[in-house]
Amino acid sequence: MEHRSQDDLRVAYERHFPALLRLAVLLSTRQNDGEDLVQEVFISAAERIPTLPEDAWLPYLRAAVVNRWKNSRRREWLERAFRRIHHHLLPRQMTRWRCGMRSRAFPRDSAHVSSSATTRISRSTTQPRSSGAPPAR
Repeated sequence: MEHRSQDDLRVAYERHFPALLRLAVLLSTRQNDGEDLVQEVFISAAERIPTLPEDAWLPYLRAAVVNRWKNSRRREWLERAFRRIHHHLLPRQMTRWRCGMRSRAFPRDSAHVSSSATTRISRSTTQPRSSGAPPAR
């Protein structure tokens, strides 16, 4: 099975790389980014290709290129938004956020929580809820 999977991947790469590269360059607008995108797709699809019939390779790979491009655009947008909002963070904290360790990206204090949210939280923990009945004396 290992030999067949390598052959299938090689054949799929030789047949579909040029078309996928054109698509990726159109989406990303840069040759290098398009090449990286297609390479990442082939790496992630290495185990899936042998399980698919040959006529399904191109649609599967095309969808994977488009989805990976969309994910990269979404990630870039989120990073820009995060930098715009949290420009006070150190570069080390930004790196942690990019690596998926978002819980450590914020400073230990609650500066990232709005003051109204903090007030609501503190009130809810100190004041009992009103049940609607008059208080017992």
